[in-house]
Amino acid sequence: MIYNVVVFVALRKQFAKVGAEFFNSGKQAVIRLITPLRMSYEESYAKAFPFDKMISGMLHPEMIEDTANIVNEAIKDKVQVNLIMNNRAGGNAPPDRPKDRRTASF
Repeated sequence: MIYNVVVFVALRKQFAKVGAEFFNSGKQAVIRLITPLRMSYEESYAKAFPFDKMISGMLHPEMIEDTANIVNEAIKDKVQVNLIMNNRAGGNAPPDRPKDRRTASF
């Protein structure tokens, strides 16, 4: 099961469409936060370029809240969540770690 922040489709709406259930047999889910909510890839790229400082207004609290809610439901159902977050979804990389990659699994 994969949930993506698509330009105009919030995670909570995607999760609601499947009845707020994890239905795959592998007990795995992937959440991909690629671009800020309601912002196209091209717009987020242009706003963030050259990717050397934090950009305010790109990280939407709704994305974080939705992600936390899905992770909490997954924990209850003993489902592992793999979270992939592009730096533009979070307002860009911090200046001291522009190419930092981290892996989180809940």
